[in-house]
Order: sequence, then structure tokens, then C-alpha cells
Amino acid sequence: MNDAIKREFKQIGDITEDSQQRNARYTQQMLNELAQEFQNLSRQLQMLVQEVARPRGAGVGHGGAGSGGVHEPLRQTGRVRIGNND
Repeated sequence: MNDAIKREFKQIGDITEDSQQRNARYTQQMLNELAQEFQNLSRQLQMLVQEVARPRGAGVGHGGAGSGGVHEPLRQTGRVRIGNND
């Protein structure tokens, strides 16, 4: 009986260790994927910032012929939609 209990506890310990190792690998994989996603978002944000900072041309709607020289300010909501959650 005592040996049977020892074997059970050994099995429980082995299962627990395996489970912890699987969880550690899964957590590391998720952290790597999150880091990649942050890099992608950072690149997209940098491209957006560069686009907004780029000087505007003098084409139609920017003071060119037919606009009367009136410049309308850019309206920004402070929110950027990067994708949809469908």
C-alpha cells in the first residue's frame, strides 16, 4: 500500500512537471507573438506619423485653382482604426 501511494505521488509530480513545462512553452510562444505584433503596430504607427507629417501638395483642395485659396484644417479624432474585428 505504501509503495502504491509513493507511485501515485510520483505520477502526480511527473504530470505536474510536464504541465508546467507545456505552460511555460505556451507562455513563451504567446510572448513572442505579442512582441511581433507590437513591432508590426509600431511600424504601422511610424508610417502613419510620417504620412501625417508629410507636407501637403498644392493640388486641388489645397489652395489650388478653384478653391479660392481656402485651406480647410485636417480633422482628427485622435483614434486610428487599423483593422476590423469581424
